[in-house]
Amino acid sequence: MTVEFASLESIPLRDAWSHEAHNFTPWLADNLHLLSELLGLELELISTEHPVGSFNLDIYAKDLRSEDVVAIENQLERTDHTHLGQVMTYFSALEARKVIWIAKEIREEHRAVISWLNAHTPPEYAFFGVEVSTVRIANSPIAPVFTVVEKPNNWVRAIQQRSRSSCEETGERNRSFWDTAISQHPDLEGIGFAGPYVSNRWLEIPNTPFILSLALTRKGVGWFIRGRQGTSDEETTAALGENFQFLKDQLGCDPKRTYLSKWFHHDWAKPNAKATLLQWLVSEKQKVFATFAETDSQS
Repeated sequence: MTVEFASLESIPLRDAWSHEAHNFTPWLADNLHLLSELLGLELELISTEHPVGSFNLDIYAKDLRSEDVVAIENQLERTDHTHLGQVMTYFSALEARKVIWIAKEIREEHRAVISWLNAHTPPEYAFFGVEVSTVRIANSPIAPVFTVVEKPNNWVRAIQQRSRSSCEETGERNRSFWDTAISQHPDLEGIGFAGPYVSNRWLEIPNTPFILSLALTRKGVGWFIRGRQGTSDEETTAALGENFQFLKDQLGCDPKRTYLSKWFHHDWAKPNAKATLLQWLVSEKQKVFATFAETDSQS
């Protein structure tokens, strides 16, 4: 039998994502598991194009393993001083514990800055420089390649020493919770199933272009509203129009957030915690759907 071989071909980034904000950021937001696996994190999307002063952070996320805020800034070109200033703005304004700067190329002077920050900030802070490229073999689909070029010196060791049992315990908790939830409430199965151990379930809000995300966290549960794939938080808020404030008030959303969300903190170790948290999520899901239906009747 003759085996055919082909060469790995480098593809321009703009052939994969023609526009950074409109194409790359939404794609990455839907594929945060790639960064999670690369960096040893458990990233969960909070929002995209998140306003910080006069700037917009590309991806505002959370590390579920530590509950730390994570700021992710993207560039499809070489890093520049303008983006360095923005990265530092997001780091300080959002009190982020982890910062990920992704670019076609991390310039040497910017690698030096990231290295300095990792060496001179407390160990709970972590700064990453990640280069992105795209490749293809023959006529295969384009594949993204992420390469970590800067990270904390002790990061690999810290990941290796991190308790595997804790991660497995969280995954098993998620699986058990959603198994129980869906057996009792089949309508919670949702869309976009990504595996039995994920923390979120996504539900389409009837007769709207919006998605209700039900989330499990280390501190309890919660929910947030987002648009369809590729829609930024600003576009979602604009699409809600005058209904945004009505929904925020009626649903008792977190007033500090610029998007619709609500969280319930409850210790998973308490007796009957699963039942308590599930009851809250089911009740909130019903309220969200009913309140959105009210906006339809008023429009």
